[in-house]
Amino acid sequence: MRISKNRCSVNSDDHDRAQGPVVGAVEELAVSHRGDGAHRVLKAVVDGWPVVIKVYGLKRSRFDMLLRQFGSLVLVGKSSISAAGRCRTERATLALWRQEGFHVPAEASVAREVLAAAGVSGRNPWLTLEWVDGPALGMIVKREDIALRRKEEIVADFAHAIAERHARALEIDEPRLLCEHPTFEHVIFSDGRFVFFDFEIVFTGRSKVETLIARELAGFVRSLFRMAGKDFAPLLRALVSAYPEKHRLKRVRDDFERFGAVPVFDWLRLVPAGNGLARLPRGAKHTLRQKMVSELDRALKDADPAGSEADR
Repeated sequence: MRISKNRCSVNSDDHDRAQGPVVGAVEELAVSHRGDGAHRVLKAVVDGWPVVIKVYGLKRSRFDMLLRQFGSLVLVGKSSISAAGRCRTERATLALWRQEGFHVPAEASVAREVLAAAGVSGRNPWLTLEWVDGPALGMIVKREDIALRRKEEIVADFAHAIAERHARALEIDEPRLLCEHPTFEHVIFSDGRFVFFDFEIVFTGRSKVETLIARELAGFVRSLFRMAGKDFAPLLRALVSAYPEKHRLKRVRDDFERFGAVPVFDWLRLVPAGNGLARLPRGAKHTLRQKMVSELDRALKDADPAGSEADR
């Protein structure tokens, strides 16, 4: 998906202000040119309030989508990758997170004529959400004008927040409470809250929740590694120190070393030469992987010296 900053104006003079909503500026936040080219995310000002309009299109060719759909549903245990399926999944998952008390954008009620005014045909599935003010967590860890101590505090708070959600996912055995695509780019820091978004695809029930928690943690460690630059080591220590279940982070460390990436599914461990198969496409990243393993070792030792020694 390519990020775009194209802007366009919608002429609201064509709308009778007494009869319908007034649509102001429309900004194209993201657009995918793969598949049918219909998938995009817009920000529109409707009656003076900003909303996000998400239009779901095919992200692959139809043949490729059929193959991936089979793999997702039958082999992997993920939700549908069709446009309509992703829209249904995102709406239902957002509702679940809200029900469980976790921060996600609220769904916005927008009249269909707003789509036309914003240049959207309405033929594709669509979803409208409140606009959440605040920077992505990835931007915070990148910024050099924010003191390292403040970044550490935010990352530690983030660790506490995800630990609470992980505990609830285990309690009710609900894989949809875990991020299928964990990245700091999909978390907004707004008024002290961590607001998650992007739930087009979720895990269903074929993998153990504990395995998926380790996978999510690994994704956030990789995201921190990519974005934090020279601050990676101290911020990783802040995350590890604040996250209460150290055994999960030890699993992430071990799986980084064994597989090159966290094995998402337990069946990978059962495949002959599964370790080698998992590492093949990532061989060029061996040095980076070892860097993450090394820093996780240090962070775990600092957070739990006795436990680290016992594991040796």
